[in-house]
Amino acid sequence: MTTHHGLQTLLWKGAMTLEPSQTRDSAMTRITADALGLGRPAMDLVLGPSAHILHKSPAIKALTGTTEALIPIRDFVDGNQLVALHPASRVQVYQIGFARHTCVNVNGIAVETLHPGPAHLFNARAEIQQHFEALFPHVQTPAAFGPMVAPRLRLEDLALVQVA
Repeated sequence: MTTHHGLQTLLWKGAMTLEPSQTRDSAMTRITADALGLGRPAMDLVLGPSAHILHKSPAIKALTGTTEALIPIRDFVDGNQLVALHPASRVQVYQIGFARHTCVNVNGIAVETLHPGPAHLFNARAEIQQHFEALFPHVQTPAAFGPMVAPRLRLEDLALVQVA
């Protein structure tokens, strides 16, 4: 599969079913065609509650020293072109993982692949860590997820820099 880092082999795919009662607290997001620029996305796109997109902004450089960051798509919800969805029935959502953290182009949008985050398992109980590692047979240790392709920020973090 073609990723932000070129061709990579898909090593893991996971799925979970969201119940209607769950989406009240963690809505899915519908992005209408061209909402983020021409062809971004090319057609309407629905992303799951934990989806992060790769975003570029001068404020990111001021905060992190890099030009891109992963921002939760839910932060961009405006009720017009990006809309929170609360499905009335069960919905299956998917996530994919590669040997290294990256982004994939989903209908014109760079969407983050699986990475638990830098501090995800540092304080986990042994049985939780073992269960987590069993879900990802391609990972020998939590550190094997490697570095993140970009830092994770919230859109509100960028607004603070732009105000200052």
